[in-house]
Amino acid sequence: MAIVEASSYLSECPAPATPHDLAGHCGINRRLPTPGTVNVWRLVHDDSEIRVRVDGPLIFNTIELMLDAALVRRKMAYLPLDQVEIHLRDGQLVRVLAEWTPPLPDITCTTPVAARPHRLPLAAERGALTSVFRRQPNVWN
Repeated sequence: MAIVEASSYLSECPAPATPHDLAGHCGINRRLPTPGTVNVWRLVHDDSEIRVRVDGPLIFNTIELMLDAALVRRKMAYLPLDQVEIHLRDGQLVRVLAEWTPPLPDITCTTPVAARPHRLPLAAERGALTSVFRRQPNVWN
């Protein structure tokens, strides 16, 4: 996971130096499938864990909409790192509090044919699933 903000947002508000500084910022949040539940930002540093709720007027139920809003609306968002890496590289987004958002472990999946688990990065799994769904356009019908 990563806490990101549009580079233009930094000119309006200084970057947070600690998780407690997030209270002074405007966040983009994600609604979870459980009714009325909004995702809290889980921050881990050394052996301490903090869960922070960053208030803001925007709440979405998809990561894609959150990312678009972070790029356009100049607000902070808590997003999967693999979803924002390209925007970090091209300078559209800036990562803050990186030491508080360590990388997530790889996804482990098994197949009925093989008893050993295979480790795949999240992007590889998403790419594999996307290619399957592209070949079967009516999979959701």
